[in-house]
Amino acid sequence: MPPSLYRVYASIAGPLRSNPIVYRLLFGHWPARQLHGQLWDWTTLALAAALRRQVLPGASVLDMGTGPAGVLAVYAKHRLGSGKTCGVDTIPELLPSAAATAERCGAAVAFSRGSLFSCVVGRFDIIVFNAPYIPVATGRELGALRHPLDEQRWGGGATGLETIGRFLRQAPQHLEPGGCILLGVSHFYLRPELVADAVTQAGLIQSWTIAHRITRACAYALQPQLKVSSRPDSRPASAKSGT
Repeated sequence: MPPSLYRVYASIAGPLRSNPIVYRLLFGHWPARQLHGQLWDWTTLALAAALRRQVLPGASVLDMGTGPAGVLAVYAKHRLGSGKTCGVDTIPELLPSAAATAERCGAAVAFSRGSLFSCVVGRFDIIVFNAPYIPVATGRELGALRHPLDEQRWGGGATGLETIGRFLRQAPQHLEPGGCILLGVSHFYLRPELVADAVTQAGLIQSWTIAHRITRACAYALQPQLKVSSRPDSRPASAKSGT
């Protein structure tokens, strides 16, 4: 997409994503009153749909990269009845408004500052991550990454996969047995085969996806590959040979 066309798109999408009434209609709760600017993106919607499919009452949820509204963490707790629910972000300036959003609707969500799993204690049934997936050079050219804070929130390094790769390698250590990772990306910026390669390299398998053809947002449901035991055959030699 040419930068000029992208700017037209952003001029339409930006006000929509910043409107608290639209936010309330989509997610069922109000954002913090002090919040201004973008509150959600198309990938947020795909991940919210994935949470509706995956979250059972009482399930523990970790929202990685929770953002200024803590939208997915609050949505899981307030609308879906999750149990222990935590939100983590590496940018400390975003956490007070996330906590205020949760408090406004009475959602008990614990927010912490950390780089990926550096502050995470325990294991979770579901780990959801609206990942930073925009290749920095592409984002700058289009005008999607205009400020340093934009690059912190959405810049995925040179390839768009740098943070995603680290997340996928670390996440299984923090999953409960049978747990699920929900990864959100936009195929406008990242080709599906690149995401598939990152998933395979991390030793994960894809269970299902929710993808939007128009917005190209996609939520991947991922789980660790089952390790098959390779115990040596303990039968006596005569039994092995059939004698």
